[in-house]
Amino acid sequence: MASNAERAAHDLLARHAVAAPPVPVDKIAAAEGISVVQEPFRDDEVSGVLLREPDRTMIIVNAANAVVRQRFTIAHEIGHFTLHRGTVYLDGRARVNFRDGLSSMATDQEEIEANSFAAALLMPTKWVRTAFETTVRNSPVGSEEELAGLLAGRFVVSRQAMLFRLIYLGLIAAP
Repeated sequence: MASNAERAAHDLLARHAVAAPPVPVDKIAAAEGISVVQEPFRDDEVSGVLLREPDRTMIIVNAANAVVRQRFTIAHEIGHFTLHRGTVYLDGRARVNFRDGLSSMATDQEEIEANSFAAALLMPTKWVRTAFETTVRNSPVGSEEELAGLLAGRFVVSRQAMLFRLIYLGLIAAP
């Protein structure tokens, strides 16, 4: 059974008629009225920020991060935009969500949901299962790491993100 985050990601892909990887997260953000800005952050632990002000919404992504991490961060912040209200700052004039090193630690429910949304947006279940079956059937793959690397390249995500997705979908066993 799909979670609320996964359903929301699926609905967003359908609404924007995205039918194959890689998902154009920057274009989806723009179509949703969210500006994406790349800036170098002083704190290397922070990957991105979703800032919602009355007159604009923007995702600020750490320009120092690899492209695959930036894509996941944008998807994660779109997840916050879609699923959560954010924390109020600036005397009530802005709502903010941060993606930092703790976001991947599975300790905060909103971060867990935003990560699930990002994984489902960038690596939808049906697409991953199809790509997995095709790759296993047609390519000589020597290890799960190699398989994850091949699929990660197709979806433009990190090998680690793809490994987690394959495990979550039950396509490979957890180490």
